[in-house]
Formats: sequence, C-alpha cells, structure tokens
Amino acid sequence: MIAGIRAFMTLSGFWVRRKAAAGIGTMNEPGATEAIARNHNEGQSL
Repeated sequence: MIAGIRAFMTLSGFWVRRKAAAGIGTMNEPGATEAIARNHNEGQSL
C-alpha cells in the first residue's frame, strides 16, 4: 500500500513539474482575475 502511495505521489510530481515547465513565462501575463478587475473598474460586465 505504501508503494502505491509513493508511486502516485511520484507520478503526480512529474505531472506538476511538466505543467510548470510548460507554463514558465506566462505567469507575468494578465489573467482572468486582472481582466475581471479591469472590467469592474471600467464599469463593464463580462
């Protein structure tokens, strides 16, 4: 059972690492939160 948990953690760690590597460089781009805040401040609705 411990080996199964360890395998799951290892695989999920590799998945997160791969996703993080693919997303490097996009963290400084404006996202949904910024768009919602900007539209709210400008009086627009989504």
